Amino acid sequence: ILSLGMEIRRNAVLDALIDAFEPQFVYERSDSMLRIEEGLNQRSGLLYGELPEELIITSAGVKYHVDVAHGQKTGFFFDQRENRLALERYAKGVKRALDLFSYTGGFTLHLLKGGAKVVYAVDRSRPAIELLKQNVELNGYSSQRVLTFVKDVFEFLEEMSLAGEKFDLIVIDPPSFAKKRKDIGEALGAYRTLHEKAIALLNDGGYIATFSCARYISEADLIGSFYVAARRLGKSFYLVEHLHQAKDHPVLVGFPESESLKGLLLKHKFSPSD
Repeated sequence: ILSLGMEIRRNAVLDALIDAFEPQFVYERSDSMLRIEEGLNQRSGLLYGELPEELIITSAGVKYHVDVAHGQKTGFFFDQRENRLALERYAKGVKRALDLFSYTGGFTLHLLKGGAKVVYAVDRSRPAIELLKQNVELNGYSSQRVLTFVKDVFEFLEEMSLAGEKFDLIVIDPPSFAKKRKDIGEALGAYRTLHEKAIALLNDGGYIATFSCARYISEADLIGSFYVAARRLGKSFYLVEHLHQAKDHPVLVGFPESESLKGLLLKHKFSPSD
């Protein structure tokens, strides 16, 4: 709960959740800094039922350990569910994939499921990477198929470039770079840097999936930042798919900021002149 309007209705929301779903537990994660701007205190904790010591969920046929109490937001990002399935379809025949800002392995696991032989997973959060390793084991995949790195993504990309590493499919799913309108310029600069570094690591004919969960960054902004990066490197790409938040995260007409997740799947247009 981030706003005063919803805070006023907090108890009604809780009662409705219990009545509609009869859940095992309800755990509140109202610990965003946005509450401070609304004049509200940050708050998190168990509101109903009993939180199990080990929580395992299944999403789109993949199992995950979830840390509700300490993970990012609710501990799992359901808005990417359909996009994970989309990328799974492109993983067949991929020898090396790269999952940037991997968190607990949502994309990593679907790339493995789709047939990618090896996935490099990068996140600066050690607890997230540890959960990712557990999720790989939970789903029955060999740990040899996943190489994990607890590292800043920008630094990692620089190291991979210096080492001459290449990948067939790259996923870029960063946290929000623009929480406020004043952050848009800086955010677009970060996207351009990410895109340029990722494109430099892509094999000829490879795929890049890039996302923005920032409400103030439009799909046009995302396409523009990618185009500038590709042009600097003399590379051409096809736009294969527009990717969006899952259908249970509806976009309200007249409120464009409710379309928080935008994504693009792009394929390198390889030619001998590249």
